[in-house]
Amino acid sequence: LVTLDENKIPSYNVLTGTAYDRIVVDGEVIEKINALHADVFYFGTLIQRDPVSRAALRNILANCTFPEIFCDINIRKNCFDRESLELCLSKATIIKISDEEAHYIYDLGILPVDGEGVDSLPAKLAGKYPNLKVIIFTLGAKGSVLYDAKAGKTIPSPKPADVKVVSTVGAGDSFGASFLHHYMAGESFDKCLSEATATSDFVVAHKDAIPY
Repeated sequence: LVTLDENKIPSYNVLTGTAYDRIVVDGEVIEKINALHADVFYFGTLIQRDPVSRAALRNILANCTFPEIFCDINIRKNCFDRESLELCLSKATIIKISDEEAHYIYDLGILPVDGEGVDSLPAKLAGKYPNLKVIIFTLGAKGSVLYDAKAGKTIPSPKPADVKVVSTVGAGDSFGASFLHHYMAGESFDKCLSEATATSDFVVAHKDAIPY
């Protein structure tokens, strides 16, 4: 259940006790996943809020191989803990995190507080977790920055379009999906960020999360 404040910023009441919280993965499912030869596995923090689905995710990550693993770090009340965030950071090759959520990395003791602020967060995460190749740091109306761990460089996105914001619900998910689509197609980081920003611009200008 989503409510918006006066700035169109959403608050989420993520209902519990749903089928989403009771995903079970056995050996047969693992075999089917491996048979897909999938190019990428996409998961986030929310799937880990219940022990049943968390165990299913760990089973997949332990027994399946993917060239890329994309993790969207969504911090929602009562739906995350240090363990779930550390699983994301230790298994993903690409992560997306917002500037509004970044402080939890420090609050939970995953990285030590050093007074340098969140701007240095991507490089520090890449230093601690060598599996991370790409870290996307979204900045709301300011756009986003991408940290290329291999090159050790930061790439800014284009400035988001000046659109009337109707709702930001789905903005992060649409950004991540668009980025991943172009990344897996072999596009440059500049192109991936440009397309992801344009998709997010479109979504925030409409009421529904998937306004197509």
